[in-house]
Amino acid sequence: MDRRILGKCFREEKTMIIVALLFCFAVHMLLIKQGVNWYCVDIDGYLCHAATFSGRDWSGVFSHAKRFYSWGYSVLLTIPMILTGNTTIVYYFAIVCNAIFCCGILIVCYMLAKQIVPDVNRYLLLLCSTAVSLYSSYIFQGAVMLAEIYLCFFVLLGVFCLLQYIKTDRYVWGLLSGCLVGYMYIIHNRAVGIVIAFVIAAVAWGIKSKNWKRTVIMLIPLLIMLLLNHGIVQYLNAHEKNGTSYTMNTYGAYTKKLGKNIHFYTFISIMKCVMGECWYALIGTFGMAGVGVYSMIKKTCQSWKDRDDVVVWYMFLIFMILGTLAVSVLGTMPSAPMGETGRYDIYIYGRYWEMVFGVLILFGLLECCKGVGRGELINIILGSLFLCVMVEFITKAYQGNMNGHWWSIPAVLTTFFYPEREFLILN
Repeated sequence: MDRRILGKCFREEKTMIIVALLFCFAVHMLLIKQGVNWYCVDIDGYLCHAATFSGRDWSGVFSHAKRFYSWGYSVLLTIPMILTGNTTIVYYFAIVCNAIFCCGILIVCYMLAKQIVPDVNRYLLLLCSTAVSLYSSYIFQGAVMLAEIYLCFFVLLGVFCLLQYIKTDRYVWGLLSGCLVGYMYIIHNRAVGIVIAFVIAAVAWGIKSKNWKRTVIMLIPLLIMLLLNHGIVQYLNAHEKNGTSYTMNTYGAYTKKLGKNIHFYTFISIMKCVMGECWYALIGTFGMAGVGVYSMIKKTCQSWKDRDDVVVWYMFLIFMILGTLAVSVLGTMPSAPMGETGRYDIYIYGRYWEMVFGVLILFGLLECCKGVGRGELINIILGSLFLCVMVEFITKAYQGNMNGHWWSIPAVLTTFFYPEREFLILN
């Protein structure tokens, strides 16, 4: 009797997962078309690398390019590029693949949710996982920036594999987590914050468990992936830029930018960017990012108190979030007083760290499933109001020094509310 009940529950759960996946795929394919007419030059970088991998000569396209683009997503585009040189077909292939990867986000989130809060109803966990995969910016960026969904999927998968390694101590999970973190960096260099967090977690676990073999298992595949990336980048430079180097979108360029402009305004600008991008995270996730951070901190403290090895995983998540935020701030921070970039959204452009929003939203929703206390809720609301007031002030001050050129601010809100593909800004 018990076996029959378990079998019935398993079949029902499996059916609900299939329904959720079909719903997720349908929503993405219906809504993603709203962003199809938005063409971004970043796509040229991914297509050019894919053409090089497939044996096509696109050196004339990218020989004078200044911006560096990672090649991780180009590996996926190489498949259709081998079959056809029609970039429109390749582009639509990427859109369909991104919808599939969003379904993958749903599955990984569901597996993570069962590990984090095993006592919560599984249908509720499936609903939370579906909500993460339908985060509106992922839908929009699936047609515009292409690589964002791909990157988010591998971030979540790497987070899951590391949790499995810490819980089971099976070396295959450790090797897989190291490879995935390395591949995140290959997909986009701004994942360097995740790489640093992973190294810190590996060393911390070795110190805590006094077993350095675990640390080595995590770091060796990461090192191999980074060396592979270095070799491939050199190959791409030789074939696409005739051996010349990029001057933008590299960490050398960011370091040079920061080093030349360290003065009082730099620190003020950093503070403004941090507040603005935190505001972006709260607005874009309807407050779930703030609840997620609170949940992570609470679980980290509890694991530390219980002397549980999983504290290493929670520390990794916190350092991962801080690291990606720092990289995002460094990438968007204006290096001179107002008026240099001509962009209204410079302080609240949060796309560069949206790769970790899936984790934040999932933790926030799971915390809400267990219930948020009145005190925590009041603190989150007050903090959000403070950020809104400060961001409104700094954005208007910055906007007053512009010459009329504007960009989008909350891409996270456009998919559902602006089908005419027009973006609004703070006036």
